[in-house]
Amino acid sequence: MEYSANPHTHSIVEAGALPQLKFSDDLKTIDLNTVWYGMAGLRFFFTPNTSVDAAIRYRGDYSGLSDAEIRVGVNLGIDVFGSVKKKKMEI
Repeated sequence: MEYSANPHTHSIVEAGALPQLKFSDDLKTIDLNTVWYGMAGLRFFFTPNTSVDAAIRYRGDYSGLSDAEIRVGVNLGIDVFGSVKKKKMEI
């Protein structure tokens, strides 16, 4: 879910489930568990195709708030289909 604070800043809220494998001590059995997570943060747009994400992520298998992850990412978009359309029009 995203909320637009202004044209260059969007808030990000995400929740979901991840699979987790747990092996026994003798490695003879494997248990499959579900781990729930939640994430909240901001996305800053520098151009329509370039943005930076900053968020805090917490998983249900963490022992406390001090285990929360600070996640930062750079997103670069390439308008492939727009370039293809322009080339078709030139022919």
